[in-house]
Amino acid sequence: MADQFGIQGQKLVMAMFRSQTKAGRKKRLLGVAEKIATSGAVEIPKWLEPMRTVSPSSWYQTGPKPMQIRFPEDKLVRAYYNRHPTAKFLPIDLASDRPHFVRAFALRQLEVMQSGVSERDALRLVEREAMEEERNAQQMEKAGEVPERALTPTYKLETNRIAKIQAEEERFWKVGKEVQQQEMLAKQLLEQATGTTTNSSGGGFYRGSG
Repeated sequence: MADQFGIQGQKLVMAMFRSQTKAGRKKRLLGVAEKIATSGAVEIPKWLEPMRTVSPSSWYQTGPKPMQIRFPEDKLVRAYYNRHPTAKFLPIDLASDRPHFVRAFALRQLEVMQSGVSERDALRLVEREAMEEERNAQQMEKAGEVPERALTPTYKLETNRIAKIQAEEERFWKVGKEVQQQEMLAKQLLEQATGTTTNSSGGGFYRGSG
């Protein structure tokens, strides 16, 4: 009886597993489950009654794979990221209605190429335009103005993390040094006010004769 219970339980588990696979969906899970459950070999599972109410589909149909969406500038976008890998870490403003600067760069390069210019020459032309845009943007930022950017990023990525960490350590060291100096000064003022001096070797105090 125990062996029969184990065999029927394994059949039920396998039926549940096969129902999740492509080949297994050709078999009716409900029919197999009812046959095993009503045999008395296993306890009736709680999901059997809901399955009777809403019977699973008995057929399986595969659909065609979705078409890949490709744009003419995709190749130029990939080439840009290959030249500038750190650009992948720059944020994208999802609320903006303007294209990302990498795609704008690729679109501008594609526009130049469509006029009969080679990909290499178009790249050099757009790179010069981007450099000029960056120079103008930096001048406007120094003057307190907000520049209009299209081919260059508005956010600058912190690339030298070591230099940043060293600067933070230097700042904390200076703060600690200032605190130490203030504590020493306060200690000296206290000694002058009370007429005592600290014995650096024994830690005791000596009161002055004055």
